[in-house]
Amino acid sequence: MLFFLLLFAAVIFLIACSLGGYYSFWKEKKLNKPCFFVILAALTANMVIAVKYSKIIPFAFLKQISYFMAVIFFIAMVYSSFFFIIRWIILKAAKHFKRTEGKFIGFLSSKGKTTALVSAFVCLLAVTGYINMGTFRVSDFTVNIDKPSQLSELNCAVISDMHIGVGVNSQKLDELTEKINSLAPDVIFLVGDIVDESTTDEDVRIMINAFKNLKSKYGAYYVSGNHEGYANFNYNKYITEAGITVLEDEAAAIGEDITVIGRKDAYSNRKELKEIIYDENTDTSKPIIVLNHEPLQLAKMSEEGADLTLCGHTHGEQFPFTKLLFGLANDMMYGEKEFGNMTAITTSGAGGWGFHFKLPAKSEIVNLRITLK
Repeated sequence: MLFFLLLFAAVIFLIACSLGGYYSFWKEKKLNKPCFFVILAALTANMVIAVKYSKIIPFAFLKQISYFMAVIFFIAMVYSSFFFIIRWIILKAAKHFKRTEGKFIGFLSSKGKTTALVSAFVCLLAVTGYINMGTFRVSDFTVNIDKPSQLSELNCAVISDMHIGVGVNSQKLDELTEKINSLAPDVIFLVGDIVDESTTDEDVRIMINAFKNLKSKYGAYYVSGNHEGYANFNYNKYITEAGITVLEDEAAAIGEDITVIGRKDAYSNRKELKEIIYDENTDTSKPIIVLNHEPLQLAKMSEEGADLTLCGHTHGEQFPFTKLLFGLANDMMYGEKEFGNMTAITTSGAGGWGFHFKLPAKSEIVNLRITLK
């Protein structure tokens, strides 16, 4: 809770700095002051609706316009602040040391030129992130599990954090499904936050129809994430209707002797991994793969018998300069990492939450090749 309070406070501070910078420019140009606040109120209202209440927007094309405007506004408000803060520091330092001459200081002193430049930059950043989120890429990983199995290799597709609605436009689900199938996976793992608070009934219908077309030798397995919980709705029956196996602190077998354990979300009332292994009579001498939405308690899961854990949740680095901050709240942010005898893979996911923006991270499907003893 403290982490999220600090994050919220930091965002409010940055937005306040940006508002100060833009309002200072507005006053310098002697533009209508009430008009500034009317525009600000309209853009803020749109952002709130796009992030939290997009279900009330009636048409798909209006949603996309709302999402796009929300991204432009949010990125402008947060990331313009860095420039305004740096400009303020430089100008204060120049005044203190009486070095107020020169082209650079003169340029920084011009609110019109600098505000135009920073506005162009943040708009370019917003458009790039908007496009990047909707572009699916494949990331390849190879992991060895040094335990005996009847299979020598397992080709997996791993998907998380689609956040169908804002994150992944439901109209792009067919494209995503085709890209997954093109990997010819033996098994498909969906590791949480497939849907969230913005997912509509229509999105769910499209999702079911798209997911019915997923193809793999051993089927598809799903665990929920924190946002399925925030949505306060049980989507499991729809996931099941699409032909996907839901695992809630349960185990399933792949190729007879590989165990897949799906854990409930870390913020729910769930069993310890060792309890699930015991309750399911799992043979710990054979490979154990754990689906675990948040990359948390990874060292503990290694001690309790997991050989490979697949996670999502972090979105990689959905917004610039957030990697360090979110890294403090998770055991890892992205990629592959060893915890004792266990390997953890954390994907940046196929989408993201809140805003249709993702940069520098990519929207990805993980193609994981597991080699076995």
